[in-house]
Amino acid sequence: MSPGDVDDTALEFSPEPGSRAIRIFRIPLSVNPKFDLHQLRTFVSVADAGGLSHAARRIHLSQPAASAHIKSLERVLGVALFVRRANGLALTRDGAMLLPEAQRILAAAAEFSAHAQRLQGQVAGRLRLGAILDPVLLRLGALMSRMVARHPMIEMEIHHGSSLSLIAGVRSGAIDAGFVLGARPLPGIVALPLKSLEYRIIAPAAWKKKLVGARWAEIARLPWISTPRDGSHYQMASELFARHRFEPVKVIEADSETAISSLVAAGVGLGLMRADLAAVAATEQKIFVYPAGRARTLLRFVIPEGREGEPALRATLEVVRELWRTRGQRALARRLSPVPSTYP
Repeated sequence: MSPGDVDDTALEFSPEPGSRAIRIFRIPLSVNPKFDLHQLRTFVSVADAGGLSHAARRIHLSQPAASAHIKSLERVLGVALFVRRANGLALTRDGAMLLPEAQRILAAAAEFSAHAQRLQGQVAGRLRLGAILDPVLLRLGALMSRMVARHPMIEMEIHHGSSLSLIAGVRSGAIDAGFVLGARPLPGIVALPLKSLEYRIIAPAAWKKKLVGARWAEIARLPWISTPRDGSHYQMASELFARHRFEPVKVIEADSETAISSLVAAGVGLGLMRADLAAVAATEQKIFVYPAGRARTLLRFVIPEGREGEPALRATLEVVRELWRTRGQRALARRLSPVPSTYP
């Protein structure tokens, strides 16, 4: 008999003398689903990360284990999910069609678990929180301290990345919520404004003399360092260029604010830096702050649309509301009921 076949060898017995016989068929366990949520979670994470090594680190697996999950899932489903490219893994046509289904299954499983937890009256589970690289700006220490004190059954994971990668992670389900920069609308995401941030144009300290009194046309001829297209820095820089009606001749891409600051200090070009950090760096004579031109962006807390009521997310939102008392948070507060805590 092959796996998954029903054994039609029947057993017959009569519960009482003279009663009608009851026929029972044996159904083997092999007809149960042959893949699990761990494999689906690996599939979604690899699709989001575009490669095995990054995805494996994100979900705390070794690369061989993540690879085994994908191979096993492909074997069970009978389709190839990924094709290898020079820069990593890309979804096949079948993989792209199955990805939304996998995301829905994982979301349904999370809601099933959350429902069971609500029945118990205690908030528990795992929450994957995305964070840009400045924990002081995010008040991350205070957030974690309050979450541990009030909801010790919630397992918190911090995933660092750029705003662009964290937004992609929230959309794909690789992370549950995150702190990001940017002011543009985000379809499918609830974005709560926390704080308006000012950025200043910075230049290498050695360029001070030629920049004092420089016009925007002269600024445009200098190299500019920014994040990739659609990143928060790129958005701010584009708006700044449009406002002053110039376009830099040369733009160099860097993947983080730290990289931009380092390249500016090294004499590579101009960039944007948060005003408070720029003031400190200028005092230390690492950079020169160009007196004209300011850019602004928003620090926002983002979650997937439709998941605001999940217990772990609701608990996190409640603490965020306390730490960042903004109009956006108060508006959300009216939509959410209080979250039970293990402490009074």
